[in-house]
Formats: sequence, C-alpha cells, structure tokens
Amino acid sequence: MLKSVRRRKERGELIPIEFNAEGQAIGENKTDFAQYIGCIARSHTNINHGWRQVPVETKEKIWDDIRVSFTFILYYTCAILH
Repeated sequence: MLKSVRRRKERGELIPIEFNAEGQAIGENKTDFAQYIGCIARSHTNINHGWRQVPVETKEKIWDDIRVSFTFILYYTCAILH
C-alpha cells in the first residue's frame, strides 16, 4: 500500500477524490488514487488477462478496499469498476 495513503488511513482520514464529467479522477489526490487502485488490483488478481475477465466478486472486494481509504460520489462506482 502507498505510504501516503496508509498514513492517512491510520489517522482515520478519508482522502477526497474529485471527478470530471467523464468520470476521470482529477485534483491533487488523483495520482495516489490511481496508484492505490493499481496496488489493490494486483494484490487481488492477475489483471494481465484483462479487467473484463476479473470476477465481479473480486471487483467488489477491490471496491471495498478503495472505499475505506477514499471518499467520492458513489455515482462513479460503475465507471471505476468497468
């Protein structure tokens, strides 16, 4: 896990993530968010075969891991998971 995310998580601080109209992460925390997603995804599955082949249950576990560290509008759940 990324050190910056881990420290904030230990303090109980959710990291705010902003999105543009296309559902892309923007703002000062976008890099931590993207790197964290990559770390979490790699820890749960082999994504070399393609994200669409990852079982929904695994995607939901990844999503749960992300939600305990970041805060954002849940409307974007589908855009992030697909």
